[in-house]
Amino acid sequence: EGVVSRYSDGVGEIDVDRGWSEFFKGASCSRPMLATVEAAMGSAMTAKGDAKGAAEWAVQQVEGKSEPYLRLYSLDSPLCYGVNKAMREVAFRGERERYEPMKDFAYSLHRAMMSQPKYEGTVFRAMDFRVSESLYSVGAVVTMPHPTSASENPEVVRDFLGTTGSGGWDEEVQ
Repeated sequence: EGVVSRYSDGVGEIDVDRGWSEFFKGASCSRPMLATVEAAMGSAMTAKGDAKGAAEWAVQQVEGKSEPYLRLYSLDSPLCYGVNKAMREVAFRGERERYEPMKDFAYSLHRAMMSQPKYEGTVFRAMDFRVSESLYSVGAVVTMPHPTSASENPEVVRDFLGTTGSGGWDEEVQ
């Protein structure tokens, strides 16, 4: 009581990392942003490229803006795909090799996401594959091992998948 939290209403410092201690073991939010992004970018880039140059470009895009790690993650860059894939490999296969260079970025992103207000309501998620209807039943709590996006606007999903994506759009299952 009376404790001011730097996180959203109802989220205390102790809640931020609950259940994540093994996942983020050894990760730090104290490294300089450029070093964190360069390490993650180098591991995320599938083609041999200039990770340092890509990281410098990415950091320049978010300089002086609020929530830089959220903005970095949502840039049109290999970061979001690489980080998500690496986090799934840890969660589902126990493979940490690809994740290790990204874990400081993933941890900084996790902390930034936890600082956001919680949302309750209907959202729509675009996936280009079918999932069990029971996984996304009304009222279900779905926890993924990586960040993901959703929208209140179903048109965003339609635009992302098109009307004939392999996951498709099912008017009855929302």
